[in-house]
Amino acid sequence: ASVLPITSSLTFIARQKYAYFCLTNPNQTNMEKNIMLSILFSIAITITSFAQNIDKEQIATSIQTGNASEISKHFSSRIEISILGESVNYSRDAAEKKLFEFFDQNAPERYTQIEDHADVKVDHVVGILSTESGEYEISYYLITAHEKHQINHLIIKAK
Repeated sequence: ASVLPITSSLTFIARQKYAYFCLTNPNQTNMEKNIMLSILFSIAITITSFAQNIDKEQIATSIQTGNASEISKHFSSRIEISILGESVNYSRDAAEKKLFEFFDQNAPERYTQIEDHADVKVDHVVGILSTESGEYEISYYLITAHEKHQINHLIIKAK
């Protein structure tokens, strides 16, 4: 279950509290109001960051176990997948099947996340997957769309 609907609700509540603070404290200076707004905004960003970390942990666990079905729950409706140099834009269901085929041929033994580049709109995560047939670098781009973190690009390269 995604935490994003909760973060949207908390952001809405924070905005209401700020508006209430401004209305009930008309003698507050602009500086005090800006401090209050900054605090509420910081809380909302922290909660959103926490939600992204939960999704990344779920994805990492799913890669570790080779669970294409669980990973596909984080896919955008259309996703570009590049497996060993072959890059195709798939529907969510077709991408799940393609990933299932990869895991079927390359049973995971261990997955280690080595990089996590967070940006305002996109997170880029890179990890190493050890399988019976060799090591692979797996990277994906996690975006926020429709109040949900989604993978819109997945790349699997031989290491």
